[in-house]
This record gives sequence, structure tokens and C-alpha cells, in this order.
Amino acid sequence: MDRKDMHFNPKAIDEQIEQLSHGDDPQFPSPVPEAQMVRDLQQLYREDESRLEHIWERLSIRAREESRAPSSNVVDIQPYQQKRWQEEELRQQWHESSKHTISARRKRRLQRLSLLCAEIVALLIIASLALMPVLFNAHSTSAPNLIQKTQARLPTHDLYMSTVQGVMSVNGKTGQVNWAYPIPDYSLGLPSSPIIGNNGLVYAESQDSIYAINAETGALVWKRTFASQISPYPTSKARAVLAGNAIYISVVFMEVDKLDASNGAILSRYKPVLNTNMVGIAIDNDTLYAFGSFDMCAINLASKQQIWYKSLNESLGIPHVVNGVIYTVASSNENWLTVDPGSTSYIKAFDTHSGDGIWQSSPIQGNVTDIAIANNVIYIGATNGAVTAYNMKTGVVRWSKALAGIGFSGAAAPQLDGDTLYISAEDPRMYYQPIGIVALDISNGHTKWQYPASVQAMKQAGHMFQPPVAQHGVVFVNDSMSGLNASDIYALVEGSVLWHKTIASEQNP
Repeated sequence: MDRKDMHFNPKAIDEQIEQLSHGDDPQFPSPVPEAQMVRDLQQLYREDESRLEHIWERLSIRAREESRAPSSNVVDIQPYQQKRWQEEELRQQWHESSKHTISARRKRRLQRLSLLCAEIVALLIIASLALMPVLFNAHSTSAPNLIQKTQARLPTHDLYMSTVQGVMSVNGKTGQVNWAYPIPDYSLGLPSSPIIGNNGLVYAESQDSIYAINAETGALVWKRTFASQISPYPTSKARAVLAGNAIYISVVFMEVDKLDASNGAILSRYKPVLNTNMVGIAIDNDTLYAFGSFDMCAINLASKQQIWYKSLNESLGIPHVVNGVIYTVASSNENWLTVDPGSTSYIKAFDTHSGDGIWQSSPIQGNVTDIAIANNVIYIGATNGAVTAYNMKTGVVRWSKALAGIGFSGAAAPQLDGDTLYISAEDPRMYYQPIGIVALDISNGHTKWQYPASVQAMKQAGHMFQPPVAQHGVVFVNDSMSGLNASDIYALVEGSVLWHKTIASEQNP
């Protein structure tokens, strides 16, 4: 509307506004832009009303001034006043109609909101009634539901585990034993997890022999016996190393034999020049790294020539080669089979090309047998109960946690699976006798769960766990406390038992 136009029809405008103000009425749809137009027109009306008041005031003043003049010049404002009264009456009618319209719209909205709330409450009641049997079953049968929850995470393939009698294949979902292969002198040493090849064979060591077993049937494929025992059995050191289609194994008398992994034939023999008994080997980039108790050397596999030699003052552990660096444990304790509370251990890093030291960790109180490496972090467990994570490049401690009354190390290195670190917990008074499993968060060392649930429960239960196997959040562990005639296998998830099987000793035909 042109504000300069003095001839407007308020009644017509009010009729348009009345139609727009019906809002939600189906007969008079009011989209958002039109509702905005109503508000704009209302604002214009308020402005026009103020302007008209000002005009009438000016007219009144002029009328009073004109009244003093001759009668022929008197202005009659009666028609204007009547017109103003008519407009005011129409405006009041429009306001009353708007109030009724807005009230009706609010009432309809409240009715719709009440109906929606009633429907939601009804749905919640029905859902809660439907869930009550499920919640009751979950409370009364927690173990079956835990199995169902974890079933998708259980490995579809078979697991290969060590026992005091030998090695066996176990179905990861059910715990059913597929086969068990006995090794006569296995119980005399410290059983380690078997080595799994990608050629369908499983490798296991005894005091003086190595066995290659068919992974599917459990039948012996080949066996190699040495003139002297595998050095220095029965610790978890001096493990055989599978590299390509060859398996390397060290013996006491300063020899490393390279065997054909498929048939056990001797392909080559190496004689590292060391002044102490060999305790561990590693293969990387056509180089053999041999560790003695207090010295180490590197040998070219093709030429059999020694590349470098280093002597140290600490007893060495198993070498691990990652990205051109050798990582290992060094300890002041010369006897790895005994616990020396006063011993001190270190994590050391050496250059593979020269054998020179790169870094050494701060002192660790107690013994450390082996290390685990993942994502540029080194994890260790010590006999004093401390579990520590180190930056692999600098040796700086990332975090360290201790569990009172429990020691670590001895039986095996920590096991890594996803975001969890699994440690074999030991009674500090009985080295190499794991009595429980502790699961830690690899990012900060916080305890996720323990089995049994407390240190006291661990000591009372009397378990003697073999090195655990962890896959997809499920931990498989064998308890050899039943003796030489049986084994108890547990599948654990978050500290709860998924299944438990007692396996009687079996002899292969």
C-alpha cells in the first residue's frame, strides 16, 4: 500500500488479514511466508495508527486556531471523526477475531501434542512388556548369553596350543579337540606355544628334537633330533625361527641349523663365534643374529661370514629385529630359571649393521624374560609385578603399572590382541608357574579384567596356565595343573568363562 495514498479501505485489508490468520485451519492454509506477511501488516497497522493519531492531533490544533477566525473559515472535522471511529471499530473487530483465531490454533496444537505424547507412552509400555522376558532370561542365563554375544568373535579356524603332554588342535568355537600329539619329554621343560607355518604344518620343540605335525590331521610329517639339546632348554628362549621355507634352530654347541621346513632336511649349518652358550637367534634380511649369554654377533647367511661381534656385561634375552634395529632384554641375573629379587633388567636397542647400542631403558627391578612389540611400542612384564610400555624409538616410558602380589614374565612374552595386552600372572615365589591371566589396556595399562578375579582367588585356585592364545578378544589358555594325564582348556572373554573342556591324555596311533 502506498503510504501517500489517503484513500485506503481498512475493511478490505482486515478481511485479507482475517483469511491469513486462520493458520492451521485446513480451509485456510497458512504457510510460513504468509504468516510473516500477517506480522508485517500488523506492524504497518501499528505504524498507521500512530501516524493517524498524530494527524488528528494536528487537525484538532488547527481547528482550535481556525475557531478564532471568522465563521466562514471554520473547519468541520465531524466527518473525519466519524470516519476515524468507524476505522477504530473495524480495527477492534479484527483484533477480537485474531484473538479467537490464535486461541483456536493453540488449542488444536495442544490437542495434537497430547495425542502424540499418549502414543509415545503407549509404545514404551508395549516395548517394556515385550523386553521383560528377554531381560529375565539375560539375568538368569548370563553364561549362554555371553556365548551368543561373543560367538561372532570366536575364530572359525582351529587353534594350536601347547600342553604338558605335547601340542593339540582345538576348535575355537566349541573347545572340541581335533587332535593331540604327544611329545615324550615335553613336560620336562617349559612348553611354549607351537610355531604355526603357512605350509599346513605346526612345529613344536622338545629338549633335543623338533617336530613337524600336519595341522589338519595331527599326523607327524617329520622329526629332526640333534646330538645335543636345544639351547638352553627349558626356558622360553632359543626358540626355533621360521623364515620363508626354512626353519632355523640353535643347539648348545654353538651351532645353528637351517632346515627345510617341508621335510626337515638340513640345508645349511652356521657356527657363530660366541664365548657363551647360545640363548636366542633372529633372521632378518639374509642375516643371522645370534645371542649368547653375554655376547652377540651377526652372520651373513649366504657367505657364512661374521659381520660383527659385541660383548656385553648383562645376560641377554631373545633378539627381535624391527626396521633395522635389534631389541632385547638384558639382566644382571645370570640364571634365568631362578628369581633374584635384587636383579636389575634393561631393554636395549642395537644397530643391526654394527651392533652398536642405540638406547637403553631405565633400570627395571626384577627379571624380564621377553618383550612384545606392536605399533612402535615395546611391552614387558617383570617379576616384581610391573608391566611397562616403552617408546620403541627412544626407550622412554609411556606408562607403567604394578599389580601387588603378582609377578610377570617367565613363561612367555606378553600377548597382544587388538587394544588389549594379555599377561601371564605368576606367584612371585614360584617362577615359571602362571596362576592367572591379566588383561590390560595397551594405551594406558589400566586393568580390564583378571582371571581369576583377584590375586587371592588366583593363588587359591591353584592354576598352572600355559602361554595363552588371544584372538579377537577371546583368550584361550590351557591349565596343566591336572597333571600329566589331563588338561583343562578355558576360553575367556572379559574375565568370564565361555567354555571349559577337560581333555584326557591321548596317544597317537
